[in-house]
Order: sequence, then structure tokens, then C-alpha cells
Amino acid sequence: ALARIAAKFYGYPAKALSMVGLTGTNGKTTTALLVREILQAGGRPCSYLGTLGALDHRGCWTEVVPNTTPEASDLHRHLQVVQAGGGGSVVMEVSSHALALNRVEGIEFDAAVFTNLTRDHLDFHGTEEAYFQSKATLFDQVVDSDKPLCAVNIDDTAGNRLAARLGSRALTYGSDETGADVRLVGVEMGAKSSSLQFETPRGSLAVHSRLTGRFNCSNVMAAVACGLAL
Repeated sequence: ALARIAAKFYGYPAKALSMVGLTGTNGKTTTALLVREILQAGGRPCSYLGTLGALDHRGCWTEVVPNTTPEASDLHRHLQVVQAGGGGSVVMEVSSHALALNRVEGIEFDAAVFTNLTRDHLDFHGTEEAYFQSKATLFDQVVDSDKPLCAVNIDDTAGNRLAARLGSRALTYGSDETGADVRLVGVEMGAKSSSLQFETPRGSLAVHSRLTGRFNCSNVMAAVACGLAL
């Protein structure tokens, strides 16, 4: 009830914003910040909300948040501030705790990303299955059920399972051999940067990044997939 009351109290700010949610055990923060930069570069003023705090579309850190995903009353207050300040999009990390506790209840997301699932938070969820099911509920809140707006990592076992559940709603990403929609087909890794080559539904794409490490290849790929979904 708190989520729905907070949304009404603050004037339903999420409805006026383009909302992007990211969930998964690892990679949420990096991927969310990459997606924010993509939207900013595309002329869509975008704020970030997650583990590191709140970053507005002007590049100012505006507040520290106690949880990866704030309580619903704090979340909608923040979204109202974003809307009033001229922001048009919000990229936010959505934790399994937040989903299980309904902190984002009622928010319609324009796109969502699944990074991966590893053993974590079993003190809260009890079982890996409950943990997965909690993560999966985010994708029930993606607004358009007929378009591939859910970027899902099929290098990950749980991601494969989620993609199968989503069907045509999933825009999959992964290594070349997976046959994903967005595939990493070439990598040149240096000490301080990496050059990545992707095949996507819209053609080939070369990306040069200051991020290194194989795990960041996956983060970059997730951001690319989310950008295509949007």
C-alpha cells in the first residue's frame, strides 16, 4: 500500500518519466551508469539512482540513499525532484529486496535489464528459486508487452530461463556462440581500455571503452542492448 500511496501523494512522477530498471546480482551499478551516459548522449536528460546514490542529469550527486533501491516513499519523492528539475529519464537499480518488499510496486518501466544471478541474499530470500522469482517480477512491470524491451543476459543460466519466460519480449545479449540478439564477436583487451565488436539487430557496432575485464564486456553489452531496446 505504501508504494501506491506514495505515488499518489507525489503526483505519479514515474508516469511523466522514462523509467529504466536494472536487476541482477552483479553489474547493476556499472551498467546503469553506462545506460545513463547513452541516454545523455542521445539528448535524453537522464538521472541515475542506485547503490552509489542519486546522480541528476546535470552530473551532480544530489543525495545518498540508504539502500540500492530506496523505500517507496523516498523513491517517489526523488522521482518528483527529477521531474521538477527537468529530467526526462531515470535509470535505477532495482534490488531483489525492493522487488520482494514491493518498493517499486505500480511503476511501469519503459525497459528493464537482467545482468546475472549468483548465490546471494539467501538470508533474506531463503532459496535460490525465491531469489530468482523475485528478480523476475521486475519484467512484469515493463509497460509494452508486445516489444522486446527486456535486455536479458543469456550467458547466464538464470538469464536463459528468464528469456524463455519472456519470449518475444526479450532482447537477448551474450557471447557469439549463444546466438543472442546482441552478440560479442570480438574483443581486444588492453591494460587501460578495451575495444569490443558487436553484432546487433541493427547491424555491426564497434565500442571503445576505458573499462577492462571480461565482466565489463558483459556490462557494456547489457548497456548496448538496453539502448537498442529503448
